[in-house]
Amino acid sequence: MNFRVNGIPVPKQSFRYARHGGYTDPRVTAWEECVAAVARQACDKPLTGAVSVWLVFTMPNKRRVDCDNLSKNVLDSLRGIAYADDCQVLHLEIDKRVDAHNPGVDVTVEPYRIVLEDL
Repeated sequence: MNFRVNGIPVPKQSFRYARHGGYTDPRVTAWEECVAAVARQACDKPLTGAVSVWLVFTMPNKRRVDCDNLSKNVLDSLRGIAYADDCQVLHLEIDKRVDAHNPGVDVTVEPYRIVLEDL
């Protein structure tokens, strides 16, 4: 499964606690919903078993954003769409680039394969 989500990727940082319960930044929720909507169009049914995921983030500027926070939002968005749960991800590659005119994320999800050359 391959797809691209256009827009400025939003990192998902540690959970924040507010006085009246948990708080999630609305930008985080909006980006998750956008990724999930595009993933639903690209995926027939969730993969079973272990998966490999490749994420190529294209950022609009050189602002410091952690790759792990960017990936968490996308991986959570794919739960129940590309795979049942993100604990199935055994291989994850993340790349981050800068292109002010084309922000977004390219996503590839495939069944995990052990490559003997890597052992």
